[in-house]
Amino acid sequence: MGRVWKLGLTVGIFALIAAKVNFADLVEPLEALRPHTVLLCLGLSLFQITLLAFRWKMVADIEALDLPWLTALRCTMASQLFGQGLPASVGVDGLRVWWLTRLGMPFGPSLRNIVLDRVSGLLALLLFNIFAVALLVFWLGLAPQGRDAFVAMVLPMAILGIGASRLGRIVLFGFYRLLRRAFYTWEKPRRLLRKLFVALHALQKASAALLWSRAAPMLMITGLAVHALVIVIALLVLRDIGVNVSATTLFAIFPPIILLAYLPISIGGWGIREGATAFAFTMIGQPAELGVFVGLALGLFSLAGALIGAVFWLGAPLPSREVKTT
Repeated sequence: MGRVWKLGLTVGIFALIAAKVNFADLVEPLEALRPHTVLLCLGLSLFQITLLAFRWKMVADIEALDLPWLTALRCTMASQLFGQGLPASVGVDGLRVWWLTRLGMPFGPSLRNIVLDRVSGLLALLLFNIFAVALLVFWLGLAPQGRDAFVAMVLPMAILGIGASRLGRIVLFGFYRLLRRAFYTWEKPRRLLRKLFVALHALQKASAALLWSRAAPMLMITGLAVHALVIVIALLVLRDIGVNVSATTLFAIFPPIILLAYLPISIGGWGIREGATAFAFTMIGQPAELGVFVGLALGLFSLAGALIGAVFWLGAPLPSREVKTT
């Protein structure tokens, strides 16, 4: 019975992908690239997924969650399918939360664990974008755009940093006391408020433990490597079709593209990624069509990872109770 509903869900996901993706568009990059480049880029995509599992494993270790490495890798591989058929991170994270609950972990801690993993990835991406801003200003000479982007990147990083600090805890307690007084005579809202506060307090403590732990630098390095691999793949694609765009230029324009595709505002990043890449390429004097081509190539390798993830999802047994807190 388990295989039947998994197969049905897989068919549904691919139907969602087919509704969003014009597979005929993917033929162009597939035919234009040489076989060895396709295999190399696919290998880098799989290595990227492995790094995602490694980062998740590190976050679990910080939370004293005994998550076996192979379990994290198997779930991360399977989740790629859901990331292609549902809005960006929503499908990936939804499967991982469900996976942890199947392994015997309560829903609340499971959700908190995945949120923390996403926070670490977002922080690394924001750091990457700050680096890109410096390149935009000093390498490409786009000072006005660079200043605006710098503010857009630094502000959420500051909010996350303050939220995970002692000051953030004080602010959280202060808001809780004010709201508790406002709802003093309302019993049900006070109960819901207390439950929300307990959950937010646990998340704040876990975020502080994550960001100020000894493993934080390695988390950031892993997150940066995950995003840098996207640019390496784009560089390989361009080199293979004979377009000479420097790696420095790509490192300047691609982090904002990755950030847009990272947000849950599109199905698997399709459309957003190609449009943003086309716009970015016009900024560096390249034709928009070339940007669309590179965006489609990146989508192709991401989709290939989802196909491999579907094999893991369909072929592997459903998760059993392997995870426990220590």
